[in-house]
Amino acid sequence: MKFINWLMLFAIAPLAACTPKRDLTLSPPEHTQWVDIEVVAPPNTTAFPLNALYRSSVCLHERRQADMSKVKSRGYNPVHMALQPDAGGRVYRQRVALDGGGPCEWKLSMITLGIEYSRTDHLVKDAEVGTAVGLKVAFDNEASNNGYYAPVHNELIYSLVYYPYIRESYLGKPERSLSLYGEKSFMPYRITIDTDKNGKIVFLPTVDEKK
Repeated sequence: MKFINWLMLFAIAPLAACTPKRDLTLSPPEHTQWVDIEVVAPPNTTAFPLNALYRSSVCLHERRQADMSKVKSRGYNPVHMALQPDAGGRVYRQRVALDGGGPCEWKLSMITLGIEYSRTDHLVKDAEVGTAVGLKVAFDNEASNNGYYAPVHNELIYSLVYYPYIRESYLGKPERSLSLYGEKSFMPYRITIDTDKNGKIVFLPTVDEKK
């Protein structure tokens, strides 16, 4: 999933080893709030695995600056979760805990979700699946401090039209890929959830292949 690998890097680099020892175990407490995720994938597309980034104020990271002094920051724990399709194979769902628990007391910081092409031969032959589109949703100020994140409260329902994009490369062996594009590849939002409620995120994309 090369198209999503970079999405988490900005949030975790350049972090180093954790103090105390980082335990990646997630064990949501009984009282945790949940975020219900739903992605409705148009024909010829699929939902890629959800990327959740948890952070910890217990298990800290240390990094050295240019002068060799140490700086500590919150630990991180990236988690990939498959979304479960319904019987029709178009509606994908997953549930994510706000409080990840565990020895490090992990708290949800950001999630990234969306769709990519599941096949390419209906538009272009012998092409690879290219880049995806979707949402990146921040749950704390640390995740949303890199640019503007539109604020939403408790629930986010997002719909946008996307278009196919065929990219061809003739450097060396000719290569073609089929991607999706829209207003932005991944729309940024900052969600706040009331302490007595669960959150909800619904992604309802449309793909226009007529142009």
